[in-house]
Order: sequence, then structure tokens, then C-alpha cells
Amino acid sequence: MPEKPGSFNLLTESWIPVLFLDGTIRHVGILEALMKADRIREIAASNPMDRLGVLRFLLALLYWCKGNPPTDPQGMVAKGFPSECFARLDERQDAFNLLGEGKRFFQYRSLSGGKPPGERAIFNLLHEIPNGTNHRHFLHVTEGIEGVCPACCAMGILRQPVFATSGGRGYAPGINGTPPLYAVPLGTNLAETLVNSWTPSTSTDLGVPAWDQPDQSLPPSGEVPPLLGLTWISRQLWLGDPDPEPELCLSCGRPGHLIRHTVMAPAGSPKTDGDGPGRIWRDPHVLHTEDRKGNPYPLSARDPIPASDAASGQWTRIVGAALKHRAEERLQQSFWIVGFATDKAKYLEAVEYRLDLGSGTDTTEAVAGKLLRWQQQVAGLGKRLVPKNKSSHRKHEEIRPLVDGIRPHVERTVAAEAGRLAGGDDTAWAEAADAFRPLMGAVSRSLAPGFTTSAVERRQKVSRVRPEIPKDDIPPTGGEKGGKAP
Repeated sequence: MPEKPGSFNLLTESWIPVLFLDGTIRHVGILEALMKADRIREIAASNPMDRLGVLRFLLALLYWCKGNPPTDPQGMVAKGFPSECFARLDERQDAFNLLGEGKRFFQYRSLSGGKPPGERAIFNLLHEIPNGTNHRHFLHVTEGIEGVCPACCAMGILRQPVFATSGGRGYAPGINGTPPLYAVPLGTNLAETLVNSWTPSTSTDLGVPAWDQPDQSLPPSGEVPPLLGLTWISRQLWLGDPDPEPELCLSCGRPGHLIRHTVMAPAGSPKTDGDGPGRIWRDPHVLHTEDRKGNPYPLSARDPIPASDAASGQWTRIVGAALKHRAEERLQQSFWIVGFATDKAKYLEAVEYRLDLGSGTDTTEAVAGKLLRWQQQVAGLGKRLVPKNKSSHRKHEEIRPLVDGIRPHVERTVAAEAGRLAGGDDTAWAEAADAFRPLMGAVSRSLAPGFTTSAVERRQKVSRVRPEIPKDDIPPTGGEKGGKAP
């Protein structure tokens, strides 16, 4: 049954889609999700952005209710979290009211009487539903006519700490800047997945979460408390009142009392104090790599629209960063990677990968070397196709588009074996190179049509071109041509 209009408490309302270990899929509230985490396989939202947003929110709830994990948190995996862990939720139910006249979840009462230009369509919370002048879409909507249910509004709010982008004058991205790639160490159930990320904080003060105190600013310098870092959003929000009669939600399709507008305003900036020591924020899930000078920076999903070949090769950078992340942080073999390709305020593509890294004998440095060799070899395939007796490569401008055209398909095939490759399996690397064989045959027929002797020889040479990954060769450190190191 739809919720009552004007009332929606996230602790008890059924709004989080979950997949249970017995195969059942249904919606639950916060309390049920946490109390039955040992029986839940995973969050079952269709959009990976929602799955990550909810997962990090549940992680923040663990810190808020229990503090740092106990000495042996793995003991909770099989038995589930004890009910006394969440006594604070019962005491603070008012903090989780999404609607109503009192305190609201993640919302600023000062905006409750907001008028345009602060008023915006509710679709500003959901990236995949276009609004304004956004022309990249598969769905046409009419602002102010269609709406979304409170459950989807809650999902949209929880996306903000991880996927908020700059969105016009004054609207800054989240604490991690341009949305990076996030790596979540997976467990066999939701409880184990949460425990894998529930690590002791070095901060003496865990802080106050933004759902309890939304009007907090990020400190310009010094350490950011984990609860603030996990939940801070760069937008002030106040949801419009829901309609009295239930209709079908434009986002999830379920019946509910729809919300059509929200009031929104800037809430601050993630910029640091340039003259001071800087802000210290250790996000538990962000993947980092290094530039040519060895300086760390967060990885972001590449834009697939202008250069699908470059975006298709990003799996090597992700695997390299995930291996480093595993070596530095924890020993889990399986990671769930989620990213969001964006061009400032433009929303392009949400991506996700499942990486089973295996436990091969190769060192992290050795695998990183092979990944870099793969990048260099694939980037240089076009040059190897140009006849050596030609004085100018400009006569063969068709070669690069041909190689770029087949690369996404090959890279997708190779990325599916990322676990074996990360384990240093030389047979897997040989098979990865051979994945180019059938498509290089098609390229050879396009570059050298005809039945002359020279054409046949040219086709044979082209069809044999593929990346070369020596078994024990670790190339010098440095980035791929035209890019950055994996």
C-alpha cells in the first residue's frame, strides 16, 4: 500500500530494494536492512549509483550507532548485527523523517518557504531523468507534471555525497570533487560487505552526520571526521509536499504520493585552504593512481562519447588501482567498482565492474607492468599496420579509425578475464592478445582488398598483428602515450 501523504520515515517504510540469499527481492526499511543484513545478498536497485549511495549510508549508520568496529567484526557476519547496535536509531527516529512539518532527513527548514529561482523540478535529484536543456536522454518528461515517489527521492538524496557534480553558479561537487571511481570490497552477504568497509578510524572524533545536522561546512584544513565526510552534500534541499492522491512514480513505476518539486540552494564548496596545510579526507572507497611524477590522484570514469576506444581501455587503470588498493587497505579478492562519467554538469554514463582479482603469484608491480605493456601495445597497433615503405603516415588515415572501431569489443572481452590477468596467468595474457585475431582479420581485408600477391601478403601480415606481452618483462614506469599511468 502507498504511504500516507506527508509521512515517510526511512527507518520503517519499505524503500530499499534488496536481494535476499534465498532469491527473494523486496523493499525494506533501514532497520530491517541492518537487522537482516546477514540474510541479504546485496542492495538490488537497478542503478549502481543508488546501490553505492545506500551502501555507504548504511556504513555511516554503523559508525553513528556503534562507533569504531569491535575487535572481531567478522563475528557479526554469520550471526548478523545484534539489535543493541541500533538503539540509537530508535531514540532518534525524528532524524529519518523524509517529509512532514518537523525535522527532515538531509533537509534545510530555512528553504521550506522557497520560491523560484530556488524551486526546481524533482528530477534534479535523479541523474538519468533529463530536465532543463539536457539533450542526452532516452526519456521525455514534463517538469511539474510528472513526479517521483518519496522512496526515489531518498535514493536521489543519498547519491549526492558520492556523485554530486558542479551544476551552475554556486553549485559545487561533493567532497571528492569530480565523481571518482569507488571500489567496495565485497562479501558473501550485506553484513560482510559492510564489515569489510567498517574499518577503525584514526580520528578521535567521528563527527556528526549530515542527516542529523545538514548545515555543516567542510573544514578548509585539518582532518575531516568520517561521518561528515561520508554524508556531506553540497546542496541545500527541501522537498515539495507530496500529492494527496497516489500515482505511478516516473522513476521506479511503483504507486506513491508523488513529489514534483524541490527547493535547492548551494551549501558550500569542497575547496581547501590553499595557504594552509590542506584538508585531510581519507575516503574508504576511492581508487587512486599516480601521475608520471608519482603524485596520487583519484581515478574517474572516462567519457565514452568522444573517444569510445579510450573509455574501453580504462579497465587496465582500474585493475592496477584496485590491486594497489587491495595491497594497502585489505585482503579481499573481490571488488565492486562504480564510477560516473561526467563533464561538469553533464551526466554521461554510470559504469560498474566486478573484479575477482584472484591470488596469483605475480607481485602487484609485475601485474602493473603487464597492464602498462598492454596499454602501450594496444595504443601502438595502428602504427604497426602502416607499410614501412611509405614515407608519410598521412596517406593511411583510415587505419586509426579501423583499430579504434574494434578495440571496444576486444577490450570488453579481455576485461571479463581481469581476475586471471591480475593473478599473473600467462595463459590468460596470451588469450587476451589472441582476442584481436578474428577482428584483425576483418581489418586486413579492409586495408588490403584484392587478390594480388602483395595484397595477400599484406593481409597476412596485418592479421598477425596483436599485442605482445612478454612473460617476465616489466617495462619502465611511466604513463601510456597520451594518457596517465594505470
